[in-house]
Amino acid sequence: MPRRTKVGLSEIANYSNLSEALFLAAAGRRNRRYVQQFLEHAPQRLGDLSDSLFSERWRPSEMTEFVIYDPKRRLIHAPRFPDRIVHHALILQVGEHLDRMQIDDSFACRVGKGPLKAVERAQHFGRRFRWYLKMDVAGYFHSIRHSVLLEFVSRRIADAAVLRLFCRILEGFQATPGTGLPIGALTSQHLANLYLAGFDRWMTGQSACRGYVRYMDDMVVWCQTRSDAKALLLSATELLGDVWQLQLKGQSQINRASAGLPFCGYRIYPGIIRLTRRKKLIYRRICTHWEEQYRLGRVTAAQLQAGMASALAAVQAAESLAWRRNEMQRSQSGEV
Repeated sequence: MPRRTKVGLSEIANYSNLSEALFLAAAGRRNRRYVQQFLEHAPQRLGDLSDSLFSERWRPSEMTEFVIYDPKRRLIHAPRFPDRIVHHALILQVGEHLDRMQIDDSFACRVGKGPLKAVERAQHFGRRFRWYLKMDVAGYFHSIRHSVLLEFVSRRIADAAVLRLFCRILEGFQATPGTGLPIGALTSQHLANLYLAGFDRWMTGQSACRGYVRYMDDMVVWCQTRSDAKALLLSATELLGDVWQLQLKGQSQINRASAGLPFCGYRIYPGIIRLTRRKKLIYRRICTHWEEQYRLGRVTAAQLQAGMASALAAVQAAESLAWRRNEMQRSQSGEV
């Protein structure tokens, strides 16, 4: 286990660190009124924020609640802008230390990782081993126990004041008393990823586990036989309930790698990666949005090109050239 870091409030509340956090929190939002108002008085606002962090008077404000469809319905709780700065300031100082608890094959919210790397790794294992077990946690973010999470965090953070800051952030949102992380906060992404790091190490230590990949709460294990996969599912279900107080969704899958693995929006075969219906919907939605913005004169040709590049990034892991050409022809003919 890595040694605990001695990062303290002095590093987190430092004006220079808060300035960098402000830059990160404002990225892509500088045209919004609340960001502009903060930036107009940034030195004073950051000074006040620094003082409140040093004195431990800072408390999170009520979050903004809204719904997105990605494509399924998700309830988002977004911190207010000053609180986002605090979250960025905290992660700037302790994020890399929390990351050291992760195994190599955990791919969410980590520098140099991401969904495309996870898909590539999954195909690598699918080429080598015949069977896979795919597990997904039910209501993951809202099921995370604060007491269990803080115990994990304390294994990497030594400073008591920083641990109290984590406590105050967690107290700012509770799906049920003592439980839950808000979908929409930077710290939630890192803490939710950390929560299952110990489970990752347990799983990769099992003799029946020949390969393992996790993307947040989506976990895939590769085995040589179906019976090995079934035994691991039983053990994992019991352990997750006892230690992490989590339940798996009922549709855990055990199947041959040759039948294709649905993972990160793709269907992964040993020899090819195909798009799922969800990925196709995302691609169409992004393209339609940018084409409409350009038609209305709200974006430049360069911005349109950048937007279309983001659509391509959503599907680039799959062999989708022929499908994308067909989509372009349909769009030009007015069918979509």
